[in-house]
Amino acid sequence: MSVTRLTGRAALVIVLVCFANVRQLHAQFAVGGIYIDVEGMLKHTSKLTADERLQLLRAESFAPPGSVNLAAFSPLRKVSLRRLEEHVKQLTDDGKPLPADIRYLAGVNQVTHIFFFPEMGDVVIAGPAEGWKQSASGDVLGGKSNRPPLELDDLIVALRYALSDQPVSPFIGCSIDPTANGMKNYATYMRQLGGIDRSRITQVFGGMERAMGPQSVRLFGVPDSSRFALKLLAADYRLKRIALAHDPPPVKGVTNYLDLAAKRLRPGPQRQHRWWFVGEYDAVYHTADNLAFELDGQGVRVATAPTATANNGGKKTKTPQAAPAARQFATSMTRYFDDTAARLPVFAELQNLIGLSVVAELIAERRRDDEGSWSPREFLNETAYRVATARVPKTVPSLANFRLVKNRHWLISVSGGVEISPRTITGRTARKEAPPKRKLAETHDANRVPKGAERWWWD
Repeated sequence: MSVTRLTGRAALVIVLVCFANVRQLHAQFAVGGIYIDVEGMLKHTSKLTADERLQLLRAESFAPPGSVNLAAFSPLRKVSLRRLEEHVKQLTDDGKPLPADIRYLAGVNQVTHIFFFPEMGDVVIAGPAEGWKQSASGDVLGGKSNRPPLELDDLIVALRYALSDQPVSPFIGCSIDPTANGMKNYATYMRQLGGIDRSRITQVFGGMERAMGPQSVRLFGVPDSSRFALKLLAADYRLKRIALAHDPPPVKGVTNYLDLAAKRLRPGPQRQHRWWFVGEYDAVYHTADNLAFELDGQGVRVATAPTATANNGGKKTKTPQAAPAARQFATSMTRYFDDTAARLPVFAELQNLIGLSVVAELIAERRRDDEGSWSPREFLNETAYRVATARVPKTVPSLANFRLVKNRHWLISVSGGVEISPRTITGRTARKEAPPKRKLAETHDANRVPKGAERWWWD
């Protein structure tokens, strides 16, 4: 890529980034404090007036926990998937709507354990739980933790992916990328631009965005009309806003990529970088009989890599190593991801999607190995149970940002995405037999499904 000199003593660091323009039909609010206007454009709820917020909240379907016990905090609430499916089938057969208790999986807000009980034909998932509330932004969040609860529809989407006879993709995820034609037009525009006077910055930005045009959204492994897909895009969207200083740093310890890059700027052509989320736990502990699993770690890593677009007709080619500033941003986001998720629930939503994908993969693994336990039927029947739908765009607009630094004008084009590979997460290299001190076998035996009880969840 050629380097364009800036008129004057300073130079611009300009970053071109794509934003997920997500529209949802089920509700005006999406996730992470994002809403969709009547024209299908993605907006922040911070831009709304008090009356506009109230109107959107009234349009959102919300119900609090159905009992005092359900609203109480539990360090390890258990959910029987067999009983849950039976209960859902009974309600749908009777033509009754599913209560919030079921839609939000009894308030469990993180998967930490998966227990198999083949003698009972059941699988139990467990994790911390609490009651939920609706925030001013429209998100459904835990009363104290600020984490969103798990959702039944997300579990079902994960099960349908893992148990499909012919998986549509080797992984679950999304990607937002510039088109080849857009990159070509963009390169032509920049060659013809010449020097950039600071008085022309607004005009230049508009030209950059028009030249690049819409960027492509690709979804992998999940229906492109599902809230699961919407959440993937929303998480990717917020990552880019943080990286490129459109949102303030979520926590102390994270500095946006734009400021890091400005400090490290060197003369000459600059590599372009992308960031994406990867599902990854520190360890997946299991008992010797593989009847109990414990997920250790936050489940998410931020990855980065450079891409080059100069002299290649707009096609991306990877280079060996990301620049230090790009790696520093990715490392800090990974290190402080749990803290960030506590501040920005959209990232906790991503953790939940990864956890549920692991649950589904472990269930599929036992079925492939013919080891018994519960295998869903109602949840796999797309006619009997329809997950809530959302309209997810195929393209998103581009947007520019910049920093003033000395010596040179530096241009970067950013793309990214999310990659959840359940088989990799649960693969042999990630698994560790639980040491005695973790007492995983004892935890499994202590959390058997209560005999004779009809309730599908318990503490």
